[in-house]
Amino acid sequence: MKAGIGLACAATLALGVLACDESPRAESPAPTQTPTPTRAALPAPGKFEISYTSGSGLVSLRANDAPLGRILRWIGGVGRFELEFPDDDALTTVALEIGEMALPGALPLLLAGFDYEVEMAPHHRTGQSVVRRLSVRPAGTGAPTPPREVTVPAESPRARPPDPVVEAHRRERGERRERREAEQARWIAMLQSSDPAVRSDAAEELDPRGPGLEKLVELVRDDPDPEVRAVAVSRLEDADAHTAVAALVAALDDSDAQVVLAAIDALEFSGDETILPWLEALADHPDGAVQEAAADAIDFLQ
Repeated sequence: MKAGIGLACAATLALGVLACDESPRAESPAPTQTPTPTRAALPAPGKFEISYTSGSGLVSLRANDAPLGRILRWIGGVGRFELEFPDDDALTTVALEIGEMALPGALPLLLAGFDYEVEMAPHHRTGQSVVRRLSVRPAGTGAPTPPREVTVPAESPRARPPDPVVEAHRRERGERRERREAEQARWIAMLQSSDPAVRSDAAEELDPRGPGLEKLVELVRDDPDPEVRAVAVSRLEDADAHTAVAALVAALDDSDAQVVLAAIDALEFSGDETILPWLEALADHPDGAVQEAAADAIDFLQ
């Protein structure tokens, strides 16, 4: 039978006091198990009080004819270690007190009369050496095995079951990204249309912070329709790349005043004073609206 593995925690029900016999002894051999404590000091018959801290591996116990199987199952659940033991009916009841000590040191007292094997490993959070596996067998099937260290990788948050809410959010975010990419691909394909109105609508929808940046720069430079070029210039205002600024500066030399005005408007709020020479050159532009817009942009940037 295997006991379940519970969450790592520090569970404390009560603190026990190690029972001992203080009467003098004359070179008698040490007892193989702890003396039976006074029944009045123990919990009610069939009950036990236990404390086990998984991070440190310290345990204390007070039991009064309590089923050993239940005690082992409780410790294994809190300690998150693999536990193998016979059916509860095959285990005895125990009446004893164990003061706070490391679990491997308490096992000879708790499992007196049984054979067992125990494996130790560093705790995933504290690094303290704690029980990783405990196997209990009926007496006579093998001598108790001293605790031995095993190398166990520390638990990683990645190994925990995924949070359904987090997973749903991740899927939704991925689906939104896929939809945006599909939409951008559709608008880019529409730029091949011979209809300037279609190209203008497509340029309005392009994302200047994504794959649409390169296409907008191409429109500003190469599209034969000034309205399409003006829309592309306006969209580049939202771009952060140096490529966009260079395209906007080049648009100041466009043959259409509508495109030049859109470029001035986009550059005015860039905060880049290095573009002042290009704006100052527009003082002699044949279009009065361009001259006025350039002067306003210069005042704003200076």
